Order: sequence, then structure tokens, then C-alpha cells
Amino acid sequence: MISWKKGQYKSLSKHFSTKEFENKEDKEFYIDPVLVQKLELLRVEFGEPITITSGYRSPAYNVKIGGAPSSQHCQGKAADIRPTVFSKEKLDKLYLLCEKYFEAVGDGRNKGFIHVDTRTGKKRRWNY
Repeated sequence: MISWKKGQYKSLSKHFSTKEFENKEDKEFYIDPVLVQKLELLRVEFGEPITITSGYRSPAYNVKIGGAPSSQHCQGKAADIRPTVFSKEKLDKLYLLCEKYFEAVGDGRNKGFIHVDTRTGKKRRWNY
């Protein structure tokens, strides 16, 4: 697990830094390096910038925003993402690529995002 304190920005991969996984309330953050690796592969194949709309969340912050009680975000194993230059077509393309790189994919395209996490063992798909 990669850990850091708010403001201690460092590069995690060619296209992602710790800052992108932070939220406005927490002071300490954790992220699974496997998540970063898969997001980097996804970003390279997508060919355009990807915005992380939600990365790590402490359990308290997760409750505050109405996240699922067993959210993978609280373990640093999940991210909600979207194309930085947004269009429905790009979001659909990104969703198809997410299915290639992640076994756990939540379809929030109707709300403008896609959830990915690093759970393994079987393919999981759900809608928001």
C-alpha cells in the first residue's frame, strides 16, 4: 500500500500522482499500487487524460458522503473515473476498456462516472 499525508505530492506513474487520489477532508491517504498500475494501463490505451473523481476515502468521510459501508475506496483499492474531456461517447469507450483491465466495474455512466476496484476472483458488474 502506498501512503502519504495531504500535500505530500509525488508521482505514482507517468500519468497519475498522489494528489489525484485525495479528497477535501482527509489528512492521510492510502492507495493500492495495483490500482495505480491498472489505471496507468487504462490511461495509455484510452489515449486521453482520465480524471479521478473519487479515490481514497477514510471510513468517516465515506459515511459523510453516503458511500457504501464496505466501500473499496476506504481500503485504497477503488477509484471513480471519467474522461477529462467529457462526452458520452468517450465515457462509453472508457467503460469498455475498464471491463478489460478490471474485474470489478460499477457502471455510473448515467451519473457521469465509472467505478473500478482491484477485487479479484470473479467478474463483478453493477449499476448506480
